[in-house]
Amino acid sequence: MVIAKLNIKSRRLTIINTWIGLSVLGAGITILLGSMFNIQNEKIFMAAMLAGVLIFSGFLIKSYARKDTRLDNNNKGEQIARK
Repeated sequence: MVIAKLNIKSRRLTIINTWIGLSVLGAGITILLGSMFNIQNEKIFMAAMLAGVLIFSGFLIKSYARKDTRLDNNNKGEQIARK
């Protein structure tokens, strides 16, 4: 029970610290490049929105695809798959 609460809290911090920043950065790069190439504003903002969603969806894929290493009393450093 305590481990589940810690995982949710660490997951929230990962979202805030890493993935939202990366999404904003990806959208910003898209806006910068679109304005440099004189693309219409509607297309730039649509591409920026899609870039942000694509990067943020990487968080969901990474969360469920990776294995987590936790220290266990019996087997220290054992690979435990997330449930």
